[in-house]
Amino acid sequence: AAAAALALGAAGKSPEETRWNATKVLVRRRQELAKGGDLEMALECRSYLQLVAEDPQQRVAEVPFLLYMLRTVALCDLCRWEEAVSDCRKALSIDPKDETAQYTLHIATGILRAKCFKFEAAVGCFSKAIRIRPVSSEARIHRAIALARAARAAGAGAGGAQSPRDAGV
Repeated sequence: AAAAALALGAAGKSPEETRWNATKVLVRRRQELAKGGDLEMALECRSYLQLVAEDPQQRVAEVPFLLYMLRTVALCDLCRWEEAVSDCRKALSIDPKDETAQYTLHIATGILRAKCFKFEAAVGCFSKAIRIRPVSSEARIHRAIALARAARAAGAGAGGAQSPRDAGV
């Protein structure tokens, strides 16, 4: 839960606080639309998530951007990294500049690389996440772990066979 909350930019906030803040944003957007009187646009939307989307490109997307990001949070909470990466990519196809989706993609991809013992690639992913959010402790911790595991793997490669414990199994 903490990984997903941090991935959505809620550093220092609980998952409940993050969900509450997201709900407040959606309600505020719905109220803005109601005051604006843009009923034609509202009628064209097929879902509430399309209706509250602020970006016109997100309003016309077959599946709303916000839905992919909400799914990504859930998938990260469940440690279903491959699916999280897939949904991040789908979100980025709708809004390529969204930093939250980019950040989450780099974190999830880094975790996948580390699980496959591709520690240098994982370090690269976590470094990209850090460039997006320089104060992210989550990305820095993941990068430090990947660096330590890479050093351990390199030492084991030079010094003999790696035990299952050293390999992170």
